[in-house]
Amino acid sequence: MANFQGHWSFYRRHVHRQWGPTPTSPHYGGFSGYPGWVHSSPQFMPPGPSPPPSTPPLGTESVLLRLRTQIEYYFSEDNLARDVHLKMRMDEEGWVSVHTIAGFPRVKQLTSDVGLILRSLRPSSTVEVMVTPGWSPSVRERKRERERERERERERERERVLRR
Repeated sequence: MANFQGHWSFYRRHVHRQWGPTPTSPHYGGFSGYPGWVHSSPQFMPPGPSPPPSTPPLGTESVLLRLRTQIEYYFSEDNLARDVHLKMRMDEEGWVSVHTIAGFPRVKQLTSDVGLILRSLRPSSTVEVMVTPGWSPSVRERKRERERERERERERERERVLRR
């Protein structure tokens, strides 16, 4: 070990830090490894206990509440006044696919489970969900019944004008 500069005990503890290719097993009694190579069996160190998670896992009820709160915020008047991204994804009646909402970063942090998202919105008074067989479930802002009736009336009036 004439070429090694340093203390011998340091070398023994740090054998695994050798540079270059790993030595191979002897072939027919020939040369094994590099000159001066000290072969020792690898030391196994069992993994220690894992550290506690930085944020404790949320219970289902907590996730449901956070999902509902976040999605209700997306469909709030304040947010819809500014959120061009969400408005671009709405159809003409204001529906947005729940899969689109599931892709939003804050929702994605909570879950990717569309069923859980739909379940979280059941008790909502701000957002309504439409599930039609064969179609992706959709979500929109819940409007008051009078406001909807006015919209239906306007739509009927437009149809009458177009028929003339």
